[in-house]
Amino acid sequence: MPRVRLFSHLAQVLGSRELVVEGATLGAALQALTERFGDDLRERLPGCTVLINERRVDPVAEADASLGPDDELSLLPPAAGG
Repeated sequence: MPRVRLFSHLAQVLGSRELVVEGATLGAALQALTERFGDDLRERLPGCTVLINERRVDPVAEADASLGPDDELSLLPPAAGG
């Protein structure tokens, strides 16, 4: 099962900086996370940068990207400030 790293206010809202998720593909993993955290994640996910093993990916275009047990999925919310 891939490891998920959460950053900044996303980690605060969801109550964890790191967790493990079911899902053999990026799309399945994101779906599992959305089911687990509901609107708290669903509302924030579209603005997040998504990385697989430190490589930026498009969660829509690359939803079929494979995830293995040693992979790391990172969700980075947009930076705040101005």
